Amino acid sequence: AGCEVKTECQVRFIMESFEEFLQSCSCRSMDKRPKKRWRVHMDEMQYLSSDFVVLSAGVLGTTEILFQSRKRGLGLSETLGLGLSCNGNNVAYVAGSTAQLNGYGLNKEELPNIAKAHRPGPTITTSYTSSLGFTIQSGVLPAAYPYLLFKGLGSYGWPQGYWFLHGIIDKFKHLAKTSDSQAMILNMMGFDNGDGKISLDNKTDRIQFCPPQDPLLPHKTKAFQKLANRLGGILFMSRFRSTSVHLLGGCNAAQDPSTGVTNPSGQVFYPCINSSQSQTISSKSESAIHSGLYVCDASLIPCAVGLNPSLTIATVAEYVSSILVVDALKFKTSMESQFFYQIQTPIDGYPILAGSHVADQKHGKDTKFIAKTVYGKDMHGLHNSVSNGIVKKPETYGSMQMQRQVKGTTVRETMNGKLGGMPCTLYLILQMNAWVSRDFECINRGFGDYHPLLRGRVGGYMQMKCLHKENLVIVDGTVNMCWSNPRTPFTQYMHYHLLLSSASGARYIFEGKKTMHPFLFGSFGWTESTTLHVNLRQITRNHQNYRVSYHNAGLVELEGDLRVSAIGLLRSLITLRGNDKGKFVSLLIQSLIRTYILQRPRGDLSNFYGSIKKYTYPCHMLHEITAVDGFPFSCKQWKCTSNCNGSDCPTKDYPVLLLNGHSTESFCLPTEPRDLVRTLLDEGYEVWLLQPRLHPLHSSNKFTIEDIARHDIPAAMTRIAEIHGPDMKVHVIAHCVGGLAIHMSLLGGYISATNVASLVCTNSSMFFKVTTSAFIKLMLPLIPISMAILGEKTILQLSENSKGGWRHKLLKSIAKTIPRTERCTLDECEIFSGIFGNTFWHDNISTTMHHWLYKEAVPHLPMADFPHLRSICIAGHIVDSKGNNSFLIHPERMPLPTTYISGGRSLLVTPNVSLLANQFMKLHQPDFHHERVVVEGFGHSDLLIGENSHKHVFPHILSHLKRAENYSQGCEHVKDSSYAQAFISWERSPPFCVSYHLALYIFLTFFLVHVLALVFGSTFSFH
Repeated sequence: AGCEVKTECQVRFIMESFEEFLQSCSCRSMDKRPKKRWRVHMDEMQYLSSDFVVLSAGVLGTTEILFQSRKRGLGLSETLGLGLSCNGNNVAYVAGSTAQLNGYGLNKEELPNIAKAHRPGPTITTSYTSSLGFTIQSGVLPAAYPYLLFKGLGSYGWPQGYWFLHGIIDKFKHLAKTSDSQAMILNMMGFDNGDGKISLDNKTDRIQFCPPQDPLLPHKTKAFQKLANRLGGILFMSRFRSTSVHLLGGCNAAQDPSTGVTNPSGQVFYPCINSSQSQTISSKSESAIHSGLYVCDASLIPCAVGLNPSLTIATVAEYVSSILVVDALKFKTSMESQFFYQIQTPIDGYPILAGSHVADQKHGKDTKFIAKTVYGKDMHGLHNSVSNGIVKKPETYGSMQMQRQVKGTTVRETMNGKLGGMPCTLYLILQMNAWVSRDFECINRGFGDYHPLLRGRVGGYMQMKCLHKENLVIVDGTVNMCWSNPRTPFTQYMHYHLLLSSASGARYIFEGKKTMHPFLFGSFGWTESTTLHVNLRQITRNHQNYRVSYHNAGLVELEGDLRVSAIGLLRSLITLRGNDKGKFVSLLIQSLIRTYILQRPRGDLSNFYGSIKKYTYPCHMLHEITAVDGFPFSCKQWKCTSNCNGSDCPTKDYPVLLLNGHSTESFCLPTEPRDLVRTLLDEGYEVWLLQPRLHPLHSSNKFTIEDIARHDIPAAMTRIAEIHGPDMKVHVIAHCVGGLAIHMSLLGGYISATNVASLVCTNSSMFFKVTTSAFIKLMLPLIPISMAILGEKTILQLSENSKGGWRHKLLKSIAKTIPRTERCTLDECEIFSGIFGNTFWHDNISTTMHHWLYKEAVPHLPMADFPHLRSICIAGHIVDSKGNNSFLIHPERMPLPTTYISGGRSLLVTPNVSLLANQFMKLHQPDFHHERVVVEGFGHSDLLIGENSHKHVFPHILSHLKRAENYSQGCEHVKDSSYAQAFISWERSPPFCVSYHLALYIFLTFFLVHVLALVFGSTFSFH
């Protein structure tokens, strides 16, 4: 979203647009497109059209625009311009003070030569508040301020006595830079009667100003004189008793048009003045306001506030903005429901109010601390194992004795942040290299490899007054500053595992992790290495070994981030103690260099990817289907039988149709004992898995996502109907691109919602909000260049041994250089993530699943639909192949229950995908149950292919299916009518802010792509 800023122009007036009213005339064409409701005129001829207008031109500017608009027939309250207040302002000038005021600003030549302690400023230096109801603030004169002697005589009068000569001498001193001017501005703010008036002179067409009465002026003058006496200078009072420093009012907010111009929400009243006007307002609402016309500045405030009104004005603006967002969303919804076409707006959408974070259900899991050396041998030292949530003291591990204590390094570390929104401070004492094995010194280490000096014990305490008044003491804990996961060998972790205890006996497990990805050579290294992601869980005392409980509502579970400041890090370095402190710092720096600069994996990965173990899969029937456009594809059908011998099992009423993401398999996973297909079969569902033209088995060199929605899905639904009858219904479970396609099919009218029992989407919906890094890649010309490199053969062979020609080799080599969050040792995974971005967190999926996915399941990548996918990602919602919004304008075509599931650990797409879709459905289809789930710890496709997906994700899917079937069978369902009456707090995507390093690196990367494209430009052309 954004807006167009027009400079060097001035708004003169606004007018209502009569386009919609004129549509009812028979002489007008029956164009059903809605017209903009307002015209904003720069002059009599030039104007801009908009549905919403916000006047924020200041008291005089806003009032003048409304006066000019009223002159042209805009119905406004008769109180326009009344109730003006100057906030009790008056300005005085003190000159020749004997005190050292430093009250004059510096020019650009003087500023760098004067120390900060001796610089004047800020503009407001002191404040004095009287019980009589006024405040005096001092001010510093800017260097360019017109001096009193030459420019202030008209306002402040001619100085008496020798002050005229003193002013000349003082001015020459100031120009000669021999001394500072001992002068100061005094600004008075207080209360007045608020009976001022702004009016428009019809003859001159200019604003006239009549100030309000100020009964406190004598008391203010005396206060000025007392201050001048204390400062030892002469006081110059303005001859104009009221000033326009802080004007308020003129368009006062009130309850009705008889007492104000707007309502308390900033919406401008529409008073019915005569019968001729009533003919043009027949479509207006009963609230008697100008729909879409707002005032949002100080002119709303109906009286003086007695203080500097900046914060008051800001508060009013925020409140009016929130009302504006509600109105804009309601208007947009009504337009989408009424008109079947793409609604165009002056900007790229309506303002979205950032909603409060949804508290989603979190699933904890037991953590086991498994230590490995770079060679895969068990070298634990003091790295205590965790069993049932309790840290055990080191005794023995296998046949290796932890025999000797060695000299180490003591590190003191302080972290601050918030857990569960509550302030928290963590004071740590790290004893590094407390224990070590004798055998470790015999191992040949590489640069940046694991070393016992980077591991140790932890002591200290945590302050969290909101949780416990007393300190939470660390009774045991371990730290590993160079821990690596074999699944993510390029990523370095700093892991903190602490057991906390309070004086009352409460116990807590503190799990903290710093994650350092080799992304852009450490551009985010400071943030990653100083930010600790924390999970704090209370453990019960009524069980042996203090077993961690995740389901007791009375126990505490908090999450948040703690950070080390730059000063704190410097303090930690200064307070290092021990004979090996230099070695400790050197080893830590080496580990970071290896992670961020060298980007070399840790550990012995030669045997990491072994043979692929597959589990016996249920028998299925393969349906060969031909779409309407003649393209062949297939569907797999699993009937609900306990085994392949045909024995029956209880079946559900509705079959389930599964739609995969882009080119990868998410449901039928032979390497996983509990994938979604097996889970559904165990629950008694008949399962259909669509393998469209996007699937590697049926890849096409020319297609779009809309082709899948228009041809493949309807053909699959027809085949299911042939078997189950025309009145059948199916549950649809879709992921990623499959979710986009099913929404296109429903909203585009290609299939009827009467044949869909319910819809579940994972990381997909009618909206598609990608992460910042993915958005930058899409905005840069990566996809157009890639398609140009591929030429007509748009199916990219991922295997290095494939015969794809030089075009494919060039594109794969470019894809490997593109930055991504996590790196991998498999070339196919590197190529795939280079093109898409990482689609899963490697630590969430099993090694066999990862190996099978890229070695067998995805032999090649069809890229013909990438231009269409790029258009969808940039738009943020589904569009047709030409980029037109022909789907979201038909929300009435989706009367069905839905569940949208997102990963809480954002990767590729953001959780806003499910948030916006859930609230979109609640707004348009309140008669059906709609649910949104965010599963913490999961990213994108690992929601379905993750090793623990059957524990944390599949239960939400099964719960949705059972709820939808119970509703279809006539079970009682309570209509959620709150969304039909109240505003939904839509959440805006995170602000688009990217570091300089990120933008620079990606720009350089794609500059290289451009160069390569130009080199080979003679052999292919760009599209």
